[in-house]
Amino acid sequence: MNTVAVFRSKYASRFAEEPPGRALANTLREGLRQRGFAVQEPVLWEPFFDLCCRSGTIDYHLMIGLYDPEYGAWVVQCPRKYGFLKKLLGATEERELGSLLDAIHGCLQEDDAVYDVRWFADKVPSDPFRAEPHATGPRGDA
Repeated sequence: MNTVAVFRSKYASRFAEEPPGRALANTLREGLRQRGFAVQEPVLWEPFFDLCCRSGTIDYHLMIGLYDPEYGAWVVQCPRKYGFLKKLLGATEERELGSLLDAIHGCLQEDDAVYDVRWFADKVPSDPFRAEPHATGPRGDA
């Protein structure tokens, strides 16, 4: 499953009083709330905004921020919560994580300010807009 979305956007990419990204974080917060997720207010953890979101019984922390100001490239990352040991003991988060990633994808697709969305597993390549392969959705090609 792909947990990192990189995209270009028309959101402001220049610093004002704080790092850019609050408008994008608020848009995601509202979109996720409309889809039934419990979402807290975004918190600035420079250089990203942290958006805590509950999916099922698991709290995820989305990292939202500007990846490359020159090209208006942004990143939204939803790191997995369960590590090797929990998985070894039989725990799974695929349903919770998958539904949250699908909702994030839906929010990005509906946002007119967002375009050229690319999904990657676990980390952002050094040049995501030249990187191959990439997916068009969190579960592969949408």
